[in-house]
Amino acid sequence: MFIANTFAPLERSKAHPHKKINLSWRYLKSNSQFHSRYLLLVLMHNIPSLASSQSSIAGVTSETIGKETEALLKWKSNLNEESRFILSSWNESSLCSWLGIACDLPRSIVSLNLSSSTIRGTLHHLNFSQLPSLITLKLSNNSLYGNIPPSIGNLSKLTYLDLSQNHLSGHIPAQLASLELLQVLDISQNSFTGPVPSHIGSLNNLSGLYLSDNKLSGFIPKAIGILKSLNYLYLMNNLITGPIPSSTGNMSSLWKIWLFRNQLVGPIPKDLGMLGSLSQLDFSSNNLNGSIPTTLGNLSNLAYLYLYNN
Repeated sequence: MFIANTFAPLERSKAHPHKKINLSWRYLKSNSQFHSRYLLLVLMHNIPSLASSQSSIAGVTSETIGKETEALLKWKSNLNEESRFILSSWNESSLCSWLGIACDLPRSIVSLNLSSSTIRGTLHHLNFSQLPSLITLKLSNNSLYGNIPPSIGNLSKLTYLDLSQNHLSGHIPAQLASLELLQVLDISQNSFTGPVPSHIGSLNNLSGLYLSDNKLSGFIPKAIGILKSLNYLYLMNNLITGPIPSSTGNMSSLWKIWLFRNQLVGPIPKDLGMLGSLSQLDFSSNNLNGSIPTTLGNLSNLAYLYLYNN
């Protein structure tokens, strides 16, 4: 019907060219008025809901920013005097302008990076549950001490955690298993004790696991073989004992496995021959015995193999 009405004036225009203009003008004018009225009705209908939605988003964002500000200022107040001076930009101004802070478009914190900032203190007063949007947390090469608080498990969006080169201690918290999006976990060069937790195996997106240069003991958990996305496994310079689990042969994405300077015993698993992407393998300075498995000859990408001092 719409097509017939549209082209009817064109058919009549052959005999009456002036009527073409008049009829077309009436059609355009009437349709223009109709579209204008329709658009006005649509806007009048939707403006309240749009305003309500924007108000809701603004309210949530404002509340989130307030909690983020509160959490960071409380942590700052419990650091030493030098650290508080370094963080002098952390005041009542917009937190997105603070040292080490990066925000997303709603102006919520997505990155906290204070690496190599000579910060001294603990993490006990940093309420991670008030930083729900955090994706990156880098506090490496500082003077942090004490343990990692359990509330770190509330950082559900975290993909990168670097607490290396500090003086942190205690066990690796079980709450890290809640960080399902985590891609890099680096807590190397600290003073962590206890075993490598089996819950590490639940971090399916992990590509880098750096636990080296601590005081970790116990066995390497079999669950570590679940980490199919892992590229780097660094456990060297610890007190880890027991055998190398054969499940490491399931880590098909592994590029580098460094386990040197531990107290590992038993034979080298022949299953390692299935790691086709492996380029570096270092098991030196342990208590391994037995023969070198012939399956290592399958590692066509292997460039470095260190087995000395066993």
